[in-house]
Amino acid sequence: MDSLFDKKRAQLCATWMSSRSHRAFEELNTSEKKFDSVRLKYISARIELLRVCRDHVSLETFFSWANACPPDLPSLYFVTALDSAASRQNHFRQNLLEDRGFLRHVKRLCTMAIADVVLYQLRNAKGKEEASDEIQNTVLNGILKRAYSCFLKLNCTVENVKNWLEKTGEESFIELDALLCSFDEVGGKVSESEVLECPGEDLEADDAMNKQAMNKKLALLESALTRCKTMFSRRRNRRKSDEENVDTNTEVHASTESDVSPSKRHKKVERLVED
Repeated sequence: MDSLFDKKRAQLCATWMSSRSHRAFEELNTSEKKFDSVRLKYISARIELLRVCRDHVSLETFFSWANACPPDLPSLYFVTALDSAASRQNHFRQNLLEDRGFLRHVKRLCTMAIADVVLYQLRNAKGKEEASDEIQNTVLNGILKRAYSCFLKLNCTVENVKNWLEKTGEESFIELDALLCSFDEVGGKVSESEVLECPGEDLEADDAMNKQAMNKKLALLESALTRCKTMFSRRRNRRKSDEENVDTNTEVHASTESDVSPSKRHKKVERLVED
């Protein structure tokens, strides 16, 4: 299967097919559906293999390939119907919880697989009690960063998550579980004052409890996103400042060397040779 995915391609998977239809519209419609179903079969198998092998690096790479591809026509028609200003270039910002299309399906398969790998890594990290607290914290922070990056790939806000949960009736989804579980392991908490109040007057007891649980989960998600943004943007800025300092020191050292006259530099080399 590696030969089908050995490099980046516009169609993501090296599959081809031929079809025979008498009418032009039938030719276009049939070939598009068949081609998508054939390559999606291989792509789904590839993503599942990477998930089973816990290869999150290859999953991240494949997601970037899918994100760089131009959108398929059905997805483009759906997006432009919702927003006339949409184009083929801005599909990488689409909300993966709500949108449709072949590429959206492929990218969602990737995020779900990455989230599953994150949960697996989290279970393994919790089982290693012999590790020191410093190493444990470093590992958990790395897992939290991957979970945060995975959730950001969905391009959805807390309000989008709330609408999706209410619309589908689901309690959660795997990308959300990965982020909240990772956040909980590093000591992330939410105060009761941050939980949105639930108008339980007109609701039954079970509905009120479900609503309260959802509001607490959304408040925890808001807290996790805020803390992760602060943590990882600070590290990025610190790394950037360190790189700038290194560049500055290099420039100063180079300018100092250039200020030394050639004769002095020659004498210094002769003295080192004699020693």
